[in-house]
Amino acid sequence: MCRPQYDHYGQKPLCICSMNSYGPRCFIDRLCQMKIGRNPCQNGGICLTKYQHYNLIDAYICQCPKSYFGPICQYRSGVIEISYDDENQSVTLSGEQISATVIQLFDISDREELSIKKQILYKDSLPSHLIITSEIRNVVAKYHTLCDNTTSNSSPLLCFVDDDYFCLCDINNTAQCFLYNKKFDQCKQCLAEGQCIKGDIDTPSDYLCLCPRCHFGSKCQHNTELFSFSLVSLLSPDLLSSSLVKQKVSLSMYISVPAVLLIYGTISNFFSLVTFRQPRTRLNGAGHYFFTGTIFSQLSLFCLLSKILHIIINIRGLFIQPIINTVLCKILSFLLSLSSRICYWLIVFVTIERIYVTIYPTKRWLQKPKIAKTIITLITIFTCASHVHELVKYNIVDDPKYTANGKWCVTQLSRPLQIYNQTNTMIHYLTPFLVNLIFTIALMILITRTRANIDRNKSRWKIFQEQFKKKKEMFIPSMIHIISALPHLIISFSLACNDLDTKWQRYMLIISYFAAYVPQCLSFHLYVQPSKFFLREFHATKIWKMLAQSRTTIN
Repeated sequence: MCRPQYDHYGQKPLCICSMNSYGPRCFIDRLCQMKIGRNPCQNGGICLTKYQHYNLIDAYICQCPKSYFGPICQYRSGVIEISYDDENQSVTLSGEQISATVIQLFDISDREELSIKKQILYKDSLPSHLIITSEIRNVVAKYHTLCDNTTSNSSPLLCFVDDDYFCLCDINNTAQCFLYNKKFDQCKQCLAEGQCIKGDIDTPSDYLCLCPRCHFGSKCQHNTELFSFSLVSLLSPDLLSSSLVKQKVSLSMYISVPAVLLIYGTISNFFSLVTFRQPRTRLNGAGHYFFTGTIFSQLSLFCLLSKILHIIINIRGLFIQPIINTVLCKILSFLLSLSSRICYWLIVFVTIERIYVTIYPTKRWLQKPKIAKTIITLITIFTCASHVHELVKYNIVDDPKYTANGKWCVTQLSRPLQIYNQTNTMIHYLTPFLVNLIFTIALMILITRTRANIDRNKSRWKIFQEQFKKKKEMFIPSMIHIISALPHLIISFSLACNDLDTKWQRYMLIISYFAAYVPQCLSFHLYVQPSKFFLREFHATKIWKMLAQSRTTIN
C-alpha cells in the first residue's frame, strides 16, 4: 500500500509492506532463502534478511531453534536433563558434558580444606535478536489510522506513545514513529509517592510534583497530616520569601525565640539540677523524675535551637560536608522528639505518684527511688525504640528549585511507616496529655473531698482554694504542661490536612509549637519554687549562698 507525498520535504512515498516483504519500497523478501535460492542457516534455522543498501545479498540474520546458537546456528546448546525418581528418591543428571575453566584463589594459610567434587556452570542470557510477532506488527501498522481519525476532532492528536515507540502525527495525518527509551522521561524528584512531571531534560530544576493529599512543597516534602507538622514545613515559606526584608525579619525571629528559651532555660535548669543533686530531694520518686526531667528539658531546648539553625543553613545551601549534614539531620530530629516526649512521660509519673500517696498515705511502694529509676529507664528505652525509624528515614534531599545547593532535612516514609509514625506521635502526645489531665483533676477532687470530710463547716469550693494554695506544688507542674500543650493540640486537630493558605494558620501553629517548649525552660519555677521543701534545699546549696552573699555586698 503506497501513500504519495509521505514526507513533504523529500516528496518520498510511504509504503506499508505485506508480511513477507519489507524495505523502503517493499522490494526485499523477508525470508532470505527466497532471494538467494538456499538457506545459509544450519540445523533448521530461519534466515531473515536485513536491509543494507550497500549489500542486499549477504545481509541476513539467522533465527535459531532453541537447541542451537551461533551466527548460522552451527553450535549445539548444552543440555542437561534432570530426572527425579519418586520411588527411589534419587535425581539423575544426563546430557552432554560442559567444559568450563574456573580460576579460583585459595588462601593456603588457612587450615580449612575445600574439595570441589562437581561444578556446574549455568549461563542464561537474552537472545541476540528478537523477532516481533505478527500481532504487534499489525498494531504498529494501524498507528497511522490514529492520526487519520483525529482530523474531525476539535483537538487533533499530536503525539502518542506505547511501550517501545514515540509517534508524531505530521501534517499528512501520518504517524512518524521511532524507538524511544522511556528512561529519559523518568523523574524521581518527588517524595511521598508524588507524581513527577519532567520538563527540560537538561535543566535539573525543571520539574513539577503533583502531591498527594495532605502534602505540599516543591518535592512534596511537607506533611500536614494530624501530628505530622514539622519545623521545616512551618518556617520555610518565610525563609524562602521573595522579599528580603521578610526573610531577615523571619530569620531574626526564628533564631531569637529559641535562643531566649535556651538562655533562660539554661539558668533555670541549672538551679533545678543543683537543687535535685541534694540527697534529701531524691529520697522519693518525684525527686528522681524532676532531676531526669530537668536534664531532658535542657537537651530539648538545645536541640530546638540547633534544629532551626540546621534548617536555615540547609535552605541557604551553606553546608559543605554532606556526611556531617546527614548525621546532624538524623541526630537532631531524633533527639528533639526523644527529649521533649520523655519530659511529658516523667511529669505523668509524678502525678501518678502523688495521687497514689493521696489514696494510700501510709504506703511507700511507688515512692521508692528504686521504682522511680526503673520507670525512668523503661520510659527512655520505650521512647528510643519507638523513634528509631527517625534515625533511619530522616535524610537530606536536594532541591534545585530554590538554590543551586539548597537542601531539605525531611523524612522519606512509605505509607505503612507514615501510619506508624502518625500513630506513634499520637501515643506519645495524647496519652501523657490525657493521663495528666485526668489524674490532675482526680487529685484535686480527692484532696478536696478528704479535707471536706474533716472540715464540714466550709464549702467545697473554699476548701479547694485553701488546699490549692497549700499544696500548689502538686498541681502547678501538671497544669502548666497541660496549658502549654493544649493550644498545639487543638490547632493541630483543626488544621490537619489543610493547605495553610492563610498566613495566620501557619503562624498560629508556629506560636503553639514554641509555646509547648515553655515548661522546659521553667523547671525551677515549676518544680522547686512551689515546694517549701525543695526551696529550702536550694537555699542550702553553695550556689544560693554565693548569690545571697553577692546581693548583700551590692546592697
